[in-house]
Amino acid sequence: MQTFIEEEVLANIQSLETPVGQSINKKSSKMMSEIMRNSIQMSAQMMQDPATQDEINQQVAKTLEPLFKQTKKSQ
Repeated sequence: MQTFIEEEVLANIQSLETPVGQSINKKSSKMMSEIMRNSIQMSAQMMQDPATQDEINQQVAKTLEPLFKQTKKSQ
């Protein structure tokens, strides 16, 4: 409901009833699995880079800083 309208869902169902639609669905699932696997691998490689680690740590600290200030005020 958040992504597809009813007409799109019905068209997809009709497509899946055909050999071509079934083939596309099977290949799409395989492709998405490969994309996820590659994304995880790339993320792991990036996290091993010290510059990337520093950047992430800075972003996390920047994001959390207001929360720490608010906690100190409350105490």
